[in-house]
Amino acid sequence: MLTPSEFQTLAQLVFEKLGVNPSSDEISVWVGRQAVWQLPTANKVIQVAEWIVTTVLDQPTPDDLIRVIRSADNQQPGFKSLLDLATRLQREPGAWVPARKGGLDDWTITADPLTVGDGEPFLDRLKFRQFLPRIGQDLTMPKCMLVTGDSGSGKSYLQDFCKSFAASRKDFAVGYTKLGSSGLQDFSPRIPSMDLANGLRPDMSKVPAFHADQHRDAKDLASWITTFTPQRAVPALAILDDFGATTLNEAVHTFVLELVRLVQKDEMAARRIRIVLLGYDPKRLTDAKLQYDTHILEHVDTEHIDEWLRLRFPDQPDYRYRSAVEELEELIPERGPTRMRMLNIWVNLVSAKFKPAGP
Repeated sequence: MLTPSEFQTLAQLVFEKLGVNPSSDEISVWVGRQAVWQLPTANKVIQVAEWIVTTVLDQPTPDDLIRVIRSADNQQPGFKSLLDLATRLQREPGAWVPARKGGLDDWTITADPLTVGDGEPFLDRLKFRQFLPRIGQDLTMPKCMLVTGDSGSGKSYLQDFCKSFAASRKDFAVGYTKLGSSGLQDFSPRIPSMDLANGLRPDMSKVPAFHADQHRDAKDLASWITTFTPQRAVPALAILDDFGATTLNEAVHTFVLELVRLVQKDEMAARRIRIVLLGYDPKRLTDAKLQYDTHILEHVDTEHIDEWLRLRFPDQPDYRYRSAVEELEELIPERGPTRMRMLNIWVNLVSAKFKPAGP
């Protein structure tokens, strides 16, 4: 019932109403107390807001969506299409089509979220997005994908996008773990395995007992993840970020390599999980005789920014997009370790000019 732009707008307004660290009682105001118990693990409030919108779109009647639209109303002209929809559904409830009617959400690339995290922009990365598992399309996601790019190219932003992607679709899950910067020699393989479990949701009653031999423990944990992660309509993603440090406990590498090996050798495991390694050492994979596909992140340039602005804020005069891109050209560094961070900050600030002014 909602276009991708309307979905993003409504989620953003719900996010603004939720405030910082909303309680379960505050969330239940939007979806009801029973639905709150189904709230997945969400690290950021925008993910909660997206889940709220997705949940009301799944309901058999339009009542919850109408209520959410009216509660999120900020009295601005840009909200008019949603208010018109609420009015029409109130007048003609028979026009309601639940998002899950027929068993499918919109898995097309055109329905991909345009923002991540707490409303931050996610620009382009079309080549990466084309690999993501999608219902109704051939599965092209490699069993193991090694994502590479210069420092500041935005590798870590991919997990933010994948979480937003999962929040707006059912039957898809993302597990994510990132290496810390201290205590690497004593870093236990239990840490990344439990990080991944937060998103993949394997059967926690089957967690292997701790073994004193950390390499044995690492292999047991990898087996648990690949065996007891639920099989969904499409494989889940296990994303491991920044595990390339030379001082890292070797048992953690044992966990990573065993995870890849099991997904490659076991077709049932591959139906459950695909592995994405952000910035891993390819030599370790090669030495372990493991197959992988390399994906190099393309450079996000002003053409990508222009396209994103037109999708995020449609139906504006051309000069507004051109003016915004020209302004950003002066602000965003061409290269460097902070480039994508600066790019997202400035695109977000410039985007405010396209939003309706506050009361």
